[in-house]
Amino acid sequence: TPGHTYCQWNMDELFWQQETEWLATAMADEKWTAAKRRIVICHGAAYSHYDGCMTIPFVLQKMTDPYFEGANPVSKLNMWLTGHIHRYLRSIPGTDDYAAERQPIRPFKGGKTYTYPVLTVGGPSSLNIKASCFRVDADADGFDVKSWDQDGNLLEDLRYDNDGTCTERKAFEHYTVEPINP
Repeated sequence: TPGHTYCQWNMDELFWQQETEWLATAMADEKWTAAKRRIVICHGAAYSHYDGCMTIPFVLQKMTDPYFEGANPVSKLNMWLTGHIHRYLRSIPGTDDYAAERQPIRPFKGGKTYTYPVLTVGGPSSLNIKASCFRVDADADGFDVKSWDQDGNLLEDLRYDNDGTCTERKAFEHYTVEPINP
């Protein structure tokens, strides 16, 4: 409303407490523990994103790192699909490298301690990719990921095998981006 600051009326602590409790319940659910593939779809990402408001990545790190961070995480993820930053990019697991349209903005936390890729949808944006979408097709040996831009042009065509290897059939240039807080 006019005259009020951003988030003045939010109850952030209560919201994050309830989200953390929900996540703990979800992580114990048999649907999660027995799943063959684990793909998170979330507005933000726990790493790989610059966030000028210094909010979403930090809260997500606190909530999700106990489950998903490390070389041998408590719960292994195959992929994290996200948005938030309005720029298409894909993290390269275990590194501070990103496949992107152009050099990404330095994130606050890098990807060296994460075994899963973060795929970030683009748009709306002032960059060439005004919007994008992903398609994931799984089979017994892994899964394929394709992404397209707003005009239907193929951006990336990837194959992630169950052992974590990635075959880039079509990919953007890779950039190494040192995080602000490594």
